[in-house]
Amino acid sequence: LKIFNSGKAEARNIKVEWLNNSEDVIIQGDFSELGNLTPQNSRSFHIVLTTGHPDVMMLRYTWEDDNSKTNTLEEQVQI
Repeated sequence: LKIFNSGKAEARNIKVEWLNNSEDVIIQGDFSELGNLTPQNSRSFHIVLTTGHPDVMMLRYTWEDDNSKTNTLEEQVQI
């Protein structure tokens, strides 16, 4: 999983929530609170899938930037 700041401003206090109810995905590393991410930079995380994993990973991102303190994006990622 790669989390990328495609904006022009620093993203601050980034939080990522796993919305699936499945226990069949193991995330190596804690991506729940990423801190800050400068423009055009990213962070990568390894994900291990087990038998019976979901077809879609549902994530919610929240962050602050120069334009807003309450940015939210929900995303469904095909696995």
